[in-house]
Amino acid sequence: MTEDLEQRIFQHNNPINRIKYTAKGIPWQLYIAIPCNDKRHALKLEKLIKAKKSTVFIRKLKEHPELMEKIKKTSI
Repeated sequence: MTEDLEQRIFQHNNPINRIKYTAKGIPWQLYIAIPCNDKRHALKLEKLIKAKKSTVFIRKLKEHPELMEKIKKTSI
């Protein structure tokens, strides 16, 4: 969770430690941002999305805003 998306992407693309997992994906680009009420909500939503293990699901979130709203409500 972050309040500064540009800074977070910069950190992923310029890691202090090149061994970290996110260093393998450089260059990172923001694909989708989902606003959350608080950190607890963001973590629950992240867990739900990662549990799907599906790039198709993530693509659908971006293509269908109503789906994103539905899972946001479910993860509260």
